[in-house]
Amino acid sequence: MNSVSDRLIILRAIKHSEADLILHTLSAQHGRLNLIAKGALKSKKRFVGGVLEPTHFIEAQIKKKNDFGNGTLHFLEDAQLLKGFEGLRQDYDRLTLAFHFLDLITKVLQEEDPESKKMFDLVGNALQALESSHRPDLLRLLFEGKLLLVQGVIPSDLPKSDLFRLSLQDHEKSQISMNELSQLRGHIQYALKSYL
Repeated sequence: MNSVSDRLIILRAIKHSEADLILHTLSAQHGRLNLIAKGALKSKKRFVGGVLEPTHFIEAQIKKKNDFGNGTLHFLEDAQLLKGFEGLRQDYDRLTLAFHFLDLITKVLQEEDPESKKMFDLVGNALQALESSHRPDLLRLLFEGKLLLVQGVIPSDLPKSDLFRLSLQDHEKSQISMNELSQLRGHIQYALKSYL
């Protein structure tokens, strides 16, 4: 087994036995990575301050069993928090929407996915924008639409709305009408249900 360093977004943390955590994470290089953090719930040195929480962006030292992929559970040796997105934890609705973003990524992304860099950037930018968004409804629609575009579920020429021309950070600059927003929301929801 050899050790590697990687930057990850934690998608899900699951308690395993008395002291361990299984983590589903997103890597820009490797797509989804499944890790086990031995003793994470009792360690006072390696994983201090709730570093292993969903939405957290971390620098991780990973001891990989073989190659990444094939559903292998690799060992998380150490982790440092790079960004905690604290603004999300101060508002229940924001945190709920952040978990929705993570859940969608978990459902669609595979290990060694060729689109992992795009997905990593998409979810990272969405979490960043969500911390200060005054229009989380627009951010959600834009995130879901861009996710479907990256996955090839909807053709790139389909979304004619100015909303899809904006970055996630600029979602509040949209001039979309309520009628167009309603139609677009229906189309995106239908595409998501069909895809998932």
